[in-house]
Amino acid sequence: KIFIMNRLLLHCFVLLFLFVLTGCPSNDSSDSDFSGSIYYNDGSQAGGTLFRISAKDGSVEQLMNNAIQPDIMANGDILAIENHQGRIMITDLYGANRRTLVTWSVDPNNKDRNFLNSPRISFDQKYVAYDGYPYNQVTYVVDAQSGQLLLSVGNPDKLDQSYYSPSWAPDGSLIVQGAPSRNNGLYLIDKDFNSITRIDPNLTDVNSPSVSPDGNTIAFISSYELWTMSFDGSNPRQIKTDLTVPSAPTWSPDSRYIAVVSGLRIYMVDVKNSTITRLEDSRAAGSQQISWK
Repeated sequence: KIFIMNRLLLHCFVLLFLFVLTGCPSNDSSDSDFSGSIYYNDGSQAGGTLFRISAKDGSVEQLMNNAIQPDIMANGDILAIENHQGRIMITDLYGANRRTLVTWSVDPNNKDRNFLNSPRISFDQKYVAYDGYPYNQVTYVVDAQSGQLLLSVGNPDKLDQSYYSPSWAPDGSLIVQGAPSRNNGLYLIDKDFNSITRIDPNLTDVNSPSVSPDGNTIAFISSYELWTMSFDGSNPRQIKTDLTVPSAPTWSPDSRYIAVVSGLRIYMVDVKNSTITRLEDSRAAGSQQISWK
C-alpha cells in the first residue's frame, strides 16, 4: 500500500509540474507568435547606430551608423534623423543612397527647420510628420517626396499651443500630445488638417501617443506607466507591467502587442493579457522612437 501510495503521489506531482510548466506565460519570444522586426537606435557611436531585432527569435542585425529615431516605410526604406538634428532623411535598409527630406537650419524665419524630432510616415506614404521638440513644440507635416512644408500645428510662442510627438492613424488623421503643465493631453488632428480636438478623458501627465495599425486603439505613457485607450478617447486602461519607466511605445503590425523601451532593453507587451517578453540582446539606451514592422 505504501508503494502504491508513493506512486500515486509521484504521478500527481508530475501532473502538477506539467500543468505549471505549460500554464505559465513564456518569456521566450521564440515560443510565441510574434512577427516582424523592431527597429531602434543606441548611443554607442556619434550620431547613433540603427539596429533591427527579430520579434520572433531575438536575433539582432546592425544596419547603419549615424542615424536615430527610425520609422519604416512600406517599401522597406527607413525614415530617420541623421547627425542628431542635422536632417530628416530617407534611405535604404543599410544606409546607402541617403536622400534629404528636411535639413536643419538656424534661420529664425524657418522655425520648421530649427529642430527636427520624431519623424513618422503616414500610412498612405504621402506625408511625413515631425516636431521641433524640445524647444519648438510644434508638429509639422511635409510632402514625403519633396519635403515641402504643408502644415504647422501649434505656436512656439504660446504656452497653450504646444503639439508634438505625432502618430499617424490609418485614416490619415494625427494624434499629438500637449506639453506638461501647459495644455497636456492627447489631441486629434482630423484627416483634412482642419481641426484639432482633445480626445483623452482629462488625463494628466500623458505623452508619447502611438496609434495601432488597425486604427482602434492609442497607446501612451502616463505617470511612467503604459496605458491604452480607444481611438475616440474612451476606455482608458493602465497595463500593469512592473517595468521601470517604459517609453517610446509602438505597436506590432497585428495590433496585438506594444513594444516599449525600459532601461537598456526592449520589451513586448501582450495588450490582452498584460504579459511581457524581454528581447534580451536589444541595447536600446537612448532610443526616443522605435518602429515595429
